[in-house]
Amino acid sequence: PVRGRVTALAGDNRWLYAAVLTSIGDTYIVAGREAFEGENGPIVWHPLAQLAGMECHAMHISGLWTNPRLFFGMGANVGYITLPRNGENPVQDTNSTYALSGSIYYPAHSWLAPTTPKVWKSIEIEGANLTSTRYVSVYYRIDGRGDWTLAGTARRTPRSLIPLGPSGVSGIYLEIRLDFTLPDSSHPLKVYSVVVRGAERPQTIRMITAHVRLADYQQQRGGRDRRTAEEVKADLEALAQSAEAVLLVDPLGHEQWVLVLAPILMTEAEQDGNSPPEWLATVQMAVFESEKDQAGEAPIAVYGTSRYDDGSVYA
Repeated sequence: PVRGRVTALAGDNRWLYAAVLTSIGDTYIVAGREAFEGENGPIVWHPLAQLAGMECHAMHISGLWTNPRLFFGMGANVGYITLPRNGENPVQDTNSTYALSGSIYYPAHSWLAPTTPKVWKSIEIEGANLTSTRYVSVYYRIDGRGDWTLAGTARRTPRSLIPLGPSGVSGIYLEIRLDFTLPDSSHPLKVYSVVVRGAERPQTIRMITAHVRLADYQQQRGGRDRRTAEEVKADLEALAQSAEAVLLVDPLGHEQWVLVLAPILMTEAEQDGNSPPEWLATVQMAVFESEKDQAGEAPIAVYGTSRYDDGSVYA
């Protein structure tokens, strides 16, 4: 992740460009825009360039050329990035040129289950303009350990399926790196999605069954619940449909990660006709253990997030 102090800004009618100085003295030039529907927002940021060991204290967008240019300071020097014309999509601009090689790193992903082991079986690349000379080399790394491992090469349009060995690879979370190679600078390749296939294999050590009284604003340890019985019921049912483990704190304060299992069994309690409805809920939970620190958090990302209006990410 790019983190640091903003030292310069510039913008146009769609993008905000920023120079971010990191703690190690490198500057990243990033572009941000308002998030589209379905994206994590409110602003989506894309890195454009890394200035190793340099600071940037001024930025400016100039329209004196056929394509606008984003100028920025590079220590005592000046650099620029050529921006696409007539919108943000470089493929719609015949003046755009593309790097002949490079890498795209995806954040670590755990299928929203940061405490359970998985068996990763294959990686599927969906894209366009993929050929024997315009291709993507797919690398992976398990649980952040060791070097990157080459899984295979995506050379087919519209889809390439790359198996991860006959037995798959196991781990808690997975990182993916795409190295792209182009034969010329005038025609890009497009990556629409990266799909990981496999199976989650939780290590169940025991089951917990809890009987929960659902009533409006009932008294709890430390105060009164602000939720109605209907709201608590909806929250429990949402947990049962989620694939993410949750932290359970028992009456003695002991913490453990559990997965709430569907269905939540509801029995309506007897009450006066004028009283708000109450239920008795039977909740089953599976307790997990893994090599990963139970108190930690695994980074979560969604592969294949759209960058441009046709849903593609351009190398």
